[in-house]
Amino acid sequence: MGHRFTSEEAREAGRKGGLARWSGSTAAASHRPGRRPGETRGRPVGEDRHAEAVRLRAAGLTLAEIGERLGVTRQAVQQRLARAAGAGDET
Repeated sequence: MGHRFTSEEAREAGRKGGLARWSGSTAAASHRPGRRPGETRGRPVGEDRHAEAVRLRAAGLTLAEIGERLGVTRQAVQQRLARAAGAGDET
């Protein structure tokens, strides 16, 4: 399987810019070079795009049709609509 790092060895490898898999109860190092911890992927989506997806769905368009209009995948539309529905439940 490979070398198992102790917590201290893993910290040292991280300080030097290396990746290490931790054993036991600690998680595997997941930081990839080029992405800072906490940095999000993809492009930011404005509230107007969420509202547009909700409006188009209410007008009877399919997820694929909405995706074509917004320039995103059907799956992205489904996620946006789910988030919009979740945001409405919080109030």
